[in-house]
Amino acid sequence: SAAGRQTCRDPVHSVDGDWLCECVDGSSSAVAGPAECEPFNECTTDCPTCAGVTCSNAQQRCEDPSLNTTSNWECHCMAPATGSAVIDAAECILDECTAACATCAAGACDAPQAHWQFCIDRDPSA
Repeated sequence: SAAGRQTCRDPVHSVDGDWLCECVDGSSSAVAGPAECEPFNECTTDCPTCAGVTCSNAQQRCEDPSLNTTSNWECHCMAPATGSAVIDAAECILDECTAACATCAAGACDAPQAHWQFCIDRDPSA
């Protein structure tokens, strides 16, 4: 379906039947009916409803789950942080106790000399 991927424009308000459907990516238009729009990735396409640099500025990965729908792109945090958001930068959480990275605390409490200890990350947002 091309719904949501095109806009309507009436070039001359005094003329009946001249309205246009135009694809938001500029790939096609049609007079008095729906245009045949090409699927496009909002993470890589330059258009008014696209991701632009939102995800990359936040050092996050952009994903477009449906190339046939606009305004559905997502920002995903880079591992070991977790989190995602739709049409915005995500709030990334790094729980050092469960993160799988060489500099994290995950294995410190599991060491043989640390019996009966639990790892608690007092500020997972830091």
